[in-house]
Amino acid sequence: MEASDRKYPVFDLISRVADETKLTRKTVRKIFECLSVKQKGYLFSNPEGWCRVFLEAIKNVLCQHIANQIVFTIDPAQLVYDSEELFPQSRAMPQRELIPAGKRGLYNKVQVDSDVERFFVQKSISRKEEYVVLYFKFPPKFKIPMPKVIGNYNPDWGIVYKGDDGKLNLQLVRETKGTEDIEQLQFSSEKFKILCAKRFFEALGISYRVVTDKTLRWWEEAGYKHEGGLFLKVQP
Repeated sequence: MEASDRKYPVFDLISRVADETKLTRKTVRKIFECLSVKQKGYLFSNPEGWCRVFLEAIKNVLCQHIANQIVFTIDPAQLVYDSEELFPQSRAMPQRELIPAGKRGLYNKVQVDSDVERFFVQKSISRKEEYVVLYFKFPPKFKIPMPKVIGNYNPDWGIVYKGDDGKLNLQLVRETKGTEDIEQLQFSSEKFKILCAKRFFEALGISYRVVTDKTLRWWEEAGYKHEGGLFLKVQP
């Protein structure tokens, strides 16, 4: 049977991709036209599956472009949060997610979402209590606005750290993952949020990096720097 004689469910691929990526229909159409005849042919075998792969590929390229080019201009008037709402005097949390926060926790217990976070608190922060003045887990309500295609970002840990000179001059934000190499993260969306967050905290003058529970000298600046339109990995 010739392909032209077959009947397939029809949906507006161009409009769907344009709506989800916020690209123009013209741009999406040009991308589609650049595909080979063979690649386009797979669309008829599994329209929904093909569309998901096509959309994901475009989103990844778009997010990478945004992460490499985004510039944050900090407006203090827009960075106003209700501290009483974010950090009330007491908070109700599922008991299974709580561990003792130690001497430097904002609360007497702290929520952890993984063993990496658990060991980061127990092994990394607790062993530097002479330098850690205060630390806390950012509550889910704390969101840093990012482009819609990337999604708003909720960082992990805020830390007030005392430098060797005795001054409280180091403000740290640390993101705990199973690896410091963001290219190895399971979900690409995590990588793009981290890259944008790096730019955001750079604009604020706050040290930010991805760490694991095994990261040595986690309080030092490291991770990724932005140079020549690209993010380059930097080792401590």
